[in-house]
Amino acid sequence: MSDRPGLIPTLAALLAMAAAPIVVAQDGGTAITPGYMGRAAVRECAQIGADLAELAPELQNRSSEIHAAEAQYLRVEEWLDATEPTLDRSDANALARYNEQARRYSEGVRHYNELLPAHAAVVKRHNALVDTHNERCTKQKFLIKDEIEARASLQQPDGGN
Repeated sequence: MSDRPGLIPTLAALLAMAAAPIVVAQDGGTAITPGYMGRAAVRECAQIGADLAELAPELQNRSSEIHAAEAQYLRVEEWLDATEPTLDRSDANALARYNEQARRYSEGVRHYNELLPAHAAVVKRHNALVDTHNERCTKQKFLIKDEIEARASLQQPDGGN
């Protein structure tokens, strides 16, 4: 008997893992370890990551643009809300200033609404890529050499083809 309980089962498990058969994958004949992603799956995940990185600047620009447009019309709205209760309706100049700001507010809201569809489309593409990555790639085992190879192939002008 061993002085260490659990040593024999641990050794038996390690021997079983070492004796596990290597399976030939369907992605170009690459030998993979059972339970690990094959090269094609790792490459697909690397491509999704690259697509997300490529989309990031457009998402940032669209988000910045829409936030700036929103901030602009909200500033005007704040001015209108603050001015309206004390507005001297008998002063033609005061009414003209107020109406000019109301016009600017309407233009700002229109501009913001014009930006929404393009921003929503980029967010939709980004979210779809994130969902795909989470579904196929997150918490999956892979060999680091396959990831390095996949990332290197994406750096080639022909995309590794």
